[in-house]
Amino acid sequence: MYRVLTFVLLAMLLAACGSSSLAAPPANGVEAFAQLKTQLAATSDNAKQQALVNDFLAQYPTMPLVAGDQAVFVVERAASRVVLTGDMTNWLQTIPMQQLGSTDVWAVQQTFSPTARLDYRFGVSGGGIFTDPRNPLLVPSSLGRNSELRMPEYVPPQEIEVQPDIPHGTLENLGLYQSQAASTTHELVVYLPPGYDPQQRYPSVYFQDGDDYRNYAFTPTIFDNAIAAGKLPPLIGVFVTPSREQGRQVDYDLNDAYVDFFVNELVPLIDSKYATLNDPSQRVVVGDSFGGLISLYIAYLHPDVFGGVVNQSGFVSRYNGRLISLYALQSIPSLRIDSMSGIYETCVGGPVTKADCNFLDGNRALRNVLQTNGYTYRYQEYPQGHAWGFWRDHIDDSIAWVLNYTAK
Repeated sequence: MYRVLTFVLLAMLLAACGSSSLAAPPANGVEAFAQLKTQLAATSDNAKQQALVNDFLAQYPTMPLVAGDQAVFVVERAASRVVLTGDMTNWLQTIPMQQLGSTDVWAVQQTFSPTARLDYRFGVSGGGIFTDPRNPLLVPSSLGRNSELRMPEYVPPQEIEVQPDIPHGTLENLGLYQSQAASTTHELVVYLPPGYDPQQRYPSVYFQDGDDYRNYAFTPTIFDNAIAAGKLPPLIGVFVTPSREQGRQVDYDLNDAYVDFFVNELVPLIDSKYATLNDPSQRVVVGDSFGGLISLYIAYLHPDVFGGVVNQSGFVSRYNGRLISLYALQSIPSLRIDSMSGIYETCVGGPVTKADCNFLDGNRALRNVLQTNGYTYRYQEYPQGHAWGFWRDHIDDSIAWVLNYTAK
């Protein structure tokens, strides 16, 4: 009898341990989502399915859910079809989402690098695209705000946050400049560092898409924080908008008249008004996408003016890589070129860029040419897309590198 009782008690104990293990709560939201799908598949009762989904959303109200290299997107929408689109699809394609049971809640799980950061939105048939109502993270873009996915190991940029307890630079709006060389008009805004002293001399950094670098990449704030932290020297920033007459797609398209304006009108104007260093190694040109293309072109043609280039996802594949072919013709030892690209930039702006849409391959080809010809360059890839949320993360580090500046 004692042995039988002991066996029964042991069996009950093991059963209790097993049931406790099965009932253990999921370790994270991604595991909870997998559990939810199993529970939904086990019942065809609409009310039970709705209750299960309601409980899940009450426990995990903020989306997306991330863990390791997994991300789960969830959205509520009464529709016959819901899709995910964003940097991960180059905004040209969509990822279908699955309806959770009979509810109006849709979800999809995707695999990304644990360090990825991506812009995204949802779309419905006939209803356009919209941001994620359950995601408080929004990032600006030229087409409005997008929702932001941050994978677990992505480090958000603290340098874009305004710090009230540090010195701040000032912005001077020079108004509209009418170029004689290009017959175009450009708005010019100049950043002056904290404590700007006309008796000193400062590096100068010129930005294509100047309004976007100010409004979407928060560059003046980045300058304030980087200068205060000793990551950058006090410097002068020049923000140049595309022309009113032609726009960036003409200005930046390997346009020699624009180069003439930039080098022979703009630089002398800035040098005459501000205390800049008259040294190519301390004069940098920065651009994204089309702006990266023209920045590299300007520096190639005039290394005696610009000794540093920051190329952020440049459209160097344009015209079947014409700019890359130019760089293959010679080496310019004085140039320092910092280039970057996102691994999701495999077909940017397809309707416009067409056969040249693979920016990732284009920038890799440029890297290979720079390496072969002995240029002083740095090339980096990140698990991101063609977005201001990507480029803003690296402005201070890239400029410090091309200036050959060591943080203090």
